[in-house]
Amino acid sequence: MRRWRRAAGTEPGLREKQRAWHWARKVRDARRAAAPYTNALGRPVCGLCGRGRPVALVERLRVSHTAPGGFARVLLPYCGCC
Repeated sequence: MRRWRRAAGTEPGLREKQRAWHWARKVRDARRAAAPYTNALGRPVCGLCGRGRPVALVERLRVSHTAPGGFARVLLPYCGCC
């Protein structure tokens, strides 16, 4: 593997693959930030395990400095298995 990477002929192709992979990762991360609790295809997933299809919403408390009492209510999609 080291010899293959060191070869001059493979470097341009390898760099192009790396650029494409990094670009795809940036796009994927941007989409995930825009729509939380979704997979790479944009389908909803469980907010706890990130794998199962959600069947219910569960209530969790999140620490908040602005909410009265120091906690804010957050609803997460839940698959029922994790």
